[in-house]
Amino acid sequence: MMKNTIYLRRRNKVIVKSGGKDVVSLEHIATLLKNLEALGYILSDKLLKRVSTLSVKDLGTFYDQIIADLKVMVGDHVKHKPMYPNFPKQVMDMPEAELYINAILHYFLIG
Repeated sequence: MMKNTIYLRRRNKVIVKSGGKDVVSLEHIATLLKNLEALGYILSDKLLKRVSTLSVKDLGTFYDQIIADLKVMVGDHVKHKPMYPNFPKQVMDMPEAELYINAILHYFLIG
């Protein structure tokens, strides 16, 4: 699967070998698509047909890897902490000097 990680990052594509005759259910495919959609991606028609031929186990392996890779690609793996959680009230209540110092510290020392 490491090849897919690199190929996905470089070309926005994956390689999936054709599965057997035991196709996964529509519920499995719908779940895969819904979770990919949440990350801003969808499968092409050709790839959708290919993953539909995978066993449940192989689809699970494919799913785990592609979701992990896409989360890294879109920054979903990073915990975000807002600079001003109660924006805009918090900013409006702060003295201008404090806002200035916060900006300096954030953009030059942290950022």
